[in-house]
Amino acid sequence: RSPSSRLGVYGKSLFIGLPILTDWDSGERAFVSILCLPGKLITIHDEVVPALDNIMAQFVSTMPFHTSGTPAVLYQILDHIIDQDVLLTLEVRDRIDRFEVALDRESTSELPGETHSLKRRLVLLEAILEDQHHCVSALQTVESEAFSIYGLQDYFQDAVRHLEHAVRSADRQADRLAALQQHYPLMLQDHANQRLQILTVI
Repeated sequence: RSPSSRLGVYGKSLFIGLPILTDWDSGERAFVSILCLPGKLITIHDEVVPALDNIMAQFVSTMPFHTSGTPAVLYQILDHIIDQDVLLTLEVRDRIDRFEVALDRESTSELPGETHSLKRRLVLLEAILEDQHHCVSALQTVESEAFSIYGLQDYFQDAVRHLEHAVRSADRQADRLAALQQHYPLMLQDHANQRLQILTVI
């Protein structure tokens, strides 16, 4: 497996190695390799990629293409993957919201372990998003008879903007989580001090 994103033009083919996160709970990255050929697009992956299954289901029904060709299919794949990335960042935000509520209610028995686990997954998500951003941004500069996004520039730029939003969101959640982890021991100390004061009065 590739350690990070890769993009290369070889003759009349374009190769993309894209890291993805298919299962949030596994905490491991997966990779999907995409080979763009004239009139064909081939994907290679070890894990099930929900975005590809969704696209296939929609192709069978009525999902329209703005233009025909390999770049249009590639855009649809990237768009679905990025949409799932955005959903993951929203899930992280919701989990941190729940942690903050637990702190306010002093329901903190499981909090340290959960926040450390979430931090590991968030670090992985940030790395994947950064690699995807690099790869999708580079697609806009490819000049080759093997691949051209002519007529789809706005769509690929929109994909880059969505990735940038996901990267910023992941960064914000990482900052929130770090602040939460710093606040937790202070809160425990404050509660301990309050109990000691009560015992002293008693």
